[in-house]
Amino acid sequence: MKTFFRCAAVLLALLMLSGCVKPDVDPPESTPPTDPSTPSEPSHPTEPTKVGFHMEDGKTYYYLRDGSFITGKVAIGDHTYYFDDSGVMQTGWVTLNETTLYFKPDGRMAVGQVEIDGRNRFFTEDGQEVTVVNPWNALPEDYDPDLISFGEPYGNENSRVSRVCFEALKQMIDDCNKECPRVYVISSYRSVDYQKGLFENRIQRFQNEGYSREDAERLAAAVVARPGTSEHHLGLAVDIIDTRSWELTEIQETLPAQQWLMENSWRYGFILRYPKGTTESTGIIYEPWHYRYLGVELATAVYESGMTLEQYFESISN
Repeated sequence: MKTFFRCAAVLLALLMLSGCVKPDVDPPESTPPTDPSTPSEPSHPTEPTKVGFHMEDGKTYYYLRDGSFITGKVAIGDHTYYFDDSGVMQTGWVTLNETTLYFKPDGRMAVGQVEIDGRNRFFTEDGQEVTVVNPWNALPEDYDPDLISFGEPYGNENSRVSRVCFEALKQMIDDCNKECPRVYVISSYRSVDYQKGLFENRIQRFQNEGYSREDAERLAAAVVARPGTSEHHLGLAVDIIDTRSWELTEIQETLPAQQWLMENSWRYGFILRYPKGTTESTGIIYEPWHYRYLGVELATAVYESGMTLEQYFESISN
């Protein structure tokens, strides 16, 4: 009997191999023939052809992965750009929410020191322009100091400063007087014409000492700003003294009120503008009495950096 079953199994196997008998399983579903005119479905979604910066008809856009473009003021990487409502990247001067910003030819918002039309301009990290006046950057012809007068007990009856810093200046002097009485504004806003008189007087003094006109002018420029290059033209700079000495000399740095101002002026938006040992950077000799208003945010940043105003703007330039 066993021999019979073995023979039957061998015979069945031979028949299957020959195709006469098929296995008892369902055949796989048939695959329809491919129509070469019908595109095949991709195995994964396709990426948009335009992602990031893209130029069309001379205009620059920034596309997202979903195919839409960016509008408005936006940070991309380490820089800030502005795209109008049609998505076009803007350059040049743009006013947003009453603040005027400058976007460089490559679209980046200006930060730090930037040359525009042959003139150095200075911008904070959020793009707001700050007017810097020094021996290399004269007062802009269209600058308006928007002055307001003040007198005793803060300064003499002819004292004037910009409205922008008026309240902060009064508060700083009031607080200083509580701790170290006898603080006084000895000089504030100066017109260009007034500065001309100061500069010529200093030249004359050097000429009286035997210097040539050329040398006298060079020496005068080291201690008195040339007309048009004095921060006092801005209405944002003041010379403040401790009246234990009425002289504008380095003795001021030793007096209590001056020391208080050096330590605390930044809290009110002012900085000591010409610190010791910074003449190469500022172009002005050490003046431990000259304070410049920048606003609390910028004054704090400059103070904490330990730099001069010029060095600070250079350090944040993009």
